[in-house]
Amino acid sequence: MRQALLLTVMYFRAYLRDRTALFFSLIVPLMLLLIFGSLNLGADMPHAFNKDHIQIAREVADSLAIAIQQARLYEFVERNAAELRVRVAQRTAELEGINT
Repeated sequence: MRQALLLTVMYFRAYLRDRTALFFSLIVPLMLLLIFGSLNLGADMPHAFNKDHIQIAREVADSLAIAIQQARLYEFVERNAAELRVRVAQRTAELEGINT
């Protein structure tokens, strides 16, 4: 089972108030067969993410991974269909030229 990657503390300089603030981050990989991205969540207090938050983040990451893959596949199919339409039109024109 895939585990959420939990980074404990990241330091970030808050430029507007000229102070250093601590931010805590939960990083969940987006993956189907391979990891291809991540869902990143942040909080400004320690232990902000409990088991329920992590489970919800995993479910959202799984849904995002599927949606991204489906969008990529759709684009691939559409691109190939457009190329095929062009090739069919060209071949049809060639055949019409031969038959006339």
